Amino acid sequence: MALFAITSVPLLTSCGGNDDDTSTNEETSKGYVDYVEPCFEWGATLEQVKNYMAGSSWQLTFDQNMLMYTNAKGTCSISYMFRGSTPGLYYDMVQYVGYSESKLSDIVSETEKRYKTTLTKQQEKVEGKTYTQYLGNATINGKYVGILVTSDYSTQITVIIAIPD
Repeated sequence: MALFAITSVPLLTSCGGNDDDTSTNEETSKGYVDYVEPCFEWGATLEQVKNYMAGSSWQLTFDQNMLMYTNAKGTCSISYMFRGSTPGLYYDMVQYVGYSESKLSDIVSETEKRYKTTLTKQQEKVEGKTYTQYLGNATINGKYVGILVTSDYSTQITVIIAIPD
């Protein structure tokens, strides 16, 4: 999952902050970012997730066996993935545009707080570049999930929450 996140980050540009009035959007304790919670209706169909997002200010920007929504400011995106082996929604990714150490720290802290988990800091080398990521597990909406928080250290921070294979 970590390797996928690192390699997919350049493919999906977006995020940071949230202007959606319909989801839970509390500022972190230091107020650096609005934390975005995606749909956690694990097993939901594409249409069910579209209905979930329909009442919000998020704009659907990609719709081909995967859904991607971008906020009106273009500072954050939410991506949803679906598969056959685990019917329906199994993967949520939120990307925040902009990077700073304090923003990354706030997102890691808020993720731990919201999902009652501890994320472990790990470093990984990919093609000569060192990436720091934070990994953990939690139970969200009755499903055991893996959590990954990572950054490219210059343009964005990514939070992935997914049901493991």
